[in-house]
Amino acid sequence: MIRRQTPRSDLFGVAVHAINNVVPSFSLFYVGGRGGWNFASRPFTVFIVLNGIVSTRTGAKRHRSWQASSNRYGLTNEDLNRRWSNPNQVLHPVIYHTKGLMEYCTRVLQRPPYVFVDYHGHSRRKNVFLFGCSRSGSWSAADRAKPDQPAQYLMLPHLMQRISPAFALPLCSFKVERNKESTARVAIWRQLGVSRSYTMESSFCGCDQGTLAGLHLDTKHLKAIGQDFCQALSMMKDCGEDWSVE
Repeated sequence: MIRRQTPRSDLFGVAVHAINNVVPSFSLFYVGGRGGWNFASRPFTVFIVLNGIVSTRTGAKRHRSWQASSNRYGLTNEDLNRRWSNPNQVLHPVIYHTKGLMEYCTRVLQRPPYVFVDYHGHSRRKNVFLFGCSRSGSWSAADRAKPDQPAQYLMLPHLMQRISPAFALPLCSFKVERNKESTARVAIWRQLGVSRSYTMESSFCGCDQGTLAGLHLDTKHLKAIGQDFCQALSMMKDCGEDWSVE
């Protein structure tokens, strides 16, 4: 059941009734996210984040709770995608409680998120691609000293390459940089142990490959990318633990 609660003022006295979506990159992948939400139906938990701003899809139930802003900076004039490692309950309530929900799923229910993805728009590179996390590509010597499990974080991008004409596997990176430790992708990977923690980037510059070469991505393409993403999730579940990088 979804209930609409009476809006209440936040820290800055602003009553939030609905979400105003005006940042270009937010609009860009909002459409892709819609395509994914409308397609998703499998009974495992996927956390989808738009520019560090939260949306979740759990099974057939949907809950959306976003920070309304003109970009990914909140009303505190802070980059919300740099507050995931240690969010403040008062200053960053959406991130704080969403991360708390994921911690509850992981530590109490023993059902960690299968996939965590943060949807962004990229201003320079073409096509669609993923940033993930690998121990072998980490800045930390402690991470590199542990055995890596590439099949876990490489399966989704390889499946996306097969089914999505806009996706470019060569642009994907799995480095963990020190200055990205507080981003959603790295914080969820490190603190909650979600090996399939990603940032998905869509381009403002269109595509330069395949059937979409020379075209900008319109709403039809973005919705298709969201559907391709959920199809890849379904294929991951079907592949199980036997998948290997060819």
